[in-house]
Amino acid sequence: MPSPAFGTSLKPGEAFTLMKLVVRNLVDAGGALPATLSSLPALPSASDKIRTLQPARNASGDWVMKIDGVDTLYDMNDFPIVVKKNAVEFWDFKIGSAGMPHPIHLHGFLFRVLSRTGTPPEVAAQSVDASGRMVTDLGFKDTVLVWPGETVRVAIDFHHCFGAEEHYMVHCHVLEHEDMGLMTNVKVIA
Repeated sequence: MPSPAFGTSLKPGEAFTLMKLVVRNLVDAGGALPATLSSLPALPSASDKIRTLQPARNASGDWVMKIDGVDTLYDMNDFPIVVKKNAVEFWDFKIGSAGMPHPIHLHGFLFRVLSRTGTPPEVAAQSVDASGRMVTDLGFKDTVLVWPGETVRVAIDFHHCFGAEEHYMVHCHVLEHEDMGLMTNVKVIA
């Protein structure tokens, strides 16, 4: 099937050749693929600390990150979340029942999704386990989409090799929300 000429348009769904691959020599790949390509460590079952982070608007209409129920306006010199190096914490990302989904992103650390609760039925239908997780929740993450009315619990392992105090950020990845300060700083101390 020929590629479309430059400047022509295709009908919706019409096929066209994008690339042609030509195999000139077959090469032995050297054996069978392993049954498992990789594995993840077990999920943590408990944490000394559970924090709740909730993007919300305050009484003035400003975006804030509620941390354990307290409105926190973004200040680049303030660190409302302080974590001990090597700690494992559970965080609940919670979205009110009205509004839109928020992709919540954490800088510097990966996390594991432990559970989803309050998930809208259309999204919950995609869950793959009793914890309400979707297939996209099963590996390491740095961003998780939280739907209106939903709480997503994550486990964050704050192990790192730096000896000094380190600064990170957690924020909503909706560009307009970032511009309006829907973020907060995280300090990891030795």
